Amino acid sequence: MADETSDALRFESFKDKPEAFSGEIAGGYTAEELIGKNLVDAKGESVGEIHDLLVGANNKIERALVDVGGFIGIGEHRVALNIEELKQGEDDVFTAEFTKEDLEAMPEYEQQDSFWNQMTQ
Repeated sequence: MADETSDALRFESFKDKPEAFSGEIAGGYTAEELIGKNLVDAKGESVGEIHDLLVGANNKIERALVDVGGFIGIGEHRVALNIEELKQGEDDVFTAEFTKEDLEAMPEYEQQDSFWNQMTQ
């Protein structure tokens, strides 16, 4: 059995289980529309792309799984941001108060069977 700490870091994938959540998230976007959106920093520079949304035990979208770095899908670093940290920007992009370096320094998330979990260092 998993301990309380690891349970708090376990999330279901919206992509794998879209029926777990319905409704709007940010700026009138549905979960399906938010996935694939570009994430930019305060300077307007691209820092990643929203790969998936993570659903917590309460069936609410709690985090956005963001792909950072890499080239054509190779060498990407997947991190999770609290959904409240995303702000709708102009031109169909979302902003966050993180630099690319900040995101690359965050712990990675990996998929384990039917859930996403923060990797331990």
